[in-house]
Amino acid sequence: MKSFAIITGASSGIGKEMALDLAAQSHNLILVARRENRLIELTTQIKQDFNVECEYIVKDLLAPNAANEVYEQAIKSGRINILINNAGIGYQDKFLDTSWEMHENIIKLNSTVPTQLSYLFSAHMLEHKQSSHILNVASLAAIFPIKNLSVYSGSKAYLKHMMDSLYFEFKDTNIFLTTVSPGGVITEFAENANQKPTEFANKHSKSARDVASLSIKAMFAKKRHYIVGVDNYMVYLLKRILPENLFNSTFNSIFKNFFH
Repeated sequence: MKSFAIITGASSGIGKEMALDLAAQSHNLILVARRENRLIELTTQIKQDFNVECEYIVKDLLAPNAANEVYEQAIKSGRINILINNAGIGYQDKFLDTSWEMHENIIKLNSTVPTQLSYLFSAHMLEHKQSSHILNVASLAAIFPIKNLSVYSGSKAYLKHMMDSLYFEFKDTNIFLTTVSPGGVITEFAENANQKPTEFANKHSKSARDVASLSIKAMFAKKRHYIVGVDNYMVYLLKRILPENLFNSTFNSIFKNFFH
């Protein structure tokens, strides 16, 4: 039976670059996203450039029963030994100026769906007993509370803490769990999240390719939590040194410079 890596949010940005990175390492792929035209384009490219199998599943993960449907379709292809929960959304605005529907969608896509997919595929991985990985893409917002990104920050913090706990729960099994926390990344996320990055933000953001490559390396190195970028890691260390209120206040003051 052939093994596959499955990636959500694979039609663009970090997810697309992760797919290309894994394909270059000879991993068969199942790509999940909403936009079929982009999935067809990426699948065709991977099949042409790499000697791997590549399939796709067109799915809006916010739709009812979406996670179960993705799982059922994926395991028909073969054994899943890598799950990457990359799909996510955010919205930058005041808490009460953002619709409840948006808050609910952020919680579902960033927290509920990756939890359910991790639940389904971890059982599958334990059953087939082959070395396996689950990688969840969180955010620096999971560590730093950010004004006007309250629900996004909370959803990513939940994801990180769940994965931290599961890491120890599955420590003596065939499943290795990794959470990655990127900072600013040049993708479509900012536009969809009502963000207008400044030149300062773009200068300090990383490419999706670099974030994907470093994240995949962290996954195969079996790191529990990986903060992408030395600069972001230094900020994380600063948070551990400074009093919490002082750090949070200073960080949010600096964060204003990232967006118009």
